[in-house]
Amino acid sequence: MSESTLSQKELLINQFVHDGILDYYGMVNRPTEVKGFKIEDGKDLWLEALLLQYKDLYFDITMEFPISKLELFYLACYKKDLTMLSSFITTNSLIVFYGAIKSNDHAALLERARALFGDDIPSDIIIPSEISKAIDVFVQIKTDRFNKWVALIENKIFSRRQSQAQDNLYQRLRQKLSKEYLLAQIERGDFDDATINTCVRLENLLKNRYHYEGDLCTMINTFIDRQCNSNIDWKRLLHKLRMKRNSLVHVDNNTFVFTIEELKECISILEEIES
Repeated sequence: MSESTLSQKELLINQFVHDGILDYYGMVNRPTEVKGFKIEDGKDLWLEALLLQYKDLYFDITMEFPISKLELFYLACYKKDLTMLSSFITTNSLIVFYGAIKSNDHAALLERARALFGDDIPSDIIIPSEISKAIDVFVQIKTDRFNKWVALIENKIFSRRQSQAQDNLYQRLRQKLSKEYLLAQIERGDFDDATINTCVRLENLLKNRYHYEGDLCTMINTFIDRQCNSNIDWKRLLHKLRMKRNSLVHVDNNTFVFTIEELKECISILEEIES
């Protein structure tokens, strides 16, 4: 059958299944063609389309095929289909299975398989000796792996969109609270509003451009330590801006000394940082 006549599922199986074993990590990590979307057009849209177009199909393939040699051996015994093992018994490491297969000794077969292929299975998971119960465990392992992959994709979509939203907000506030706007407020005598707006622009920078978290005091310290080689003067001025903002918010404590020149210096610092 030519590749052009294969179904979408058959094409994916050709990519992800080798010797009857699912290349699970290849399947979930390999970029796949998504109709109507390119990664370059926006990875969040591409990932969303990937889930929409392939999620159900990936799940079917994941559940249909073994994800380890150990599961393959259990399935062979469960289905009494020894031809599933034909590609393995001819290798040196698996020739020891031949006698057990010929004698239909499932216990011996599985004991040897567990010793050789147990590393394919997470260490915290116990595979029962009883075949039917073991099959259920493998089903659960594959279901969990698939669900983790879906969650990973969904988290990437959310993270990218959240980052884009933060960047858009950063750009809007940066333009709205420009140096010219803040200096004009000062010239009009709106010192308090200019102080608060300068502080808003600082928070906008730290949260939406650098993605820092925590209160403003913590973010200033983190920013100076990481980005400005512990610039003591900048740190002192930005903290004075923060404390002046706090004194304005708490009207009964509006006595903190912060000069117009210091405010202008803070505006200049932001301009330098964002240039």
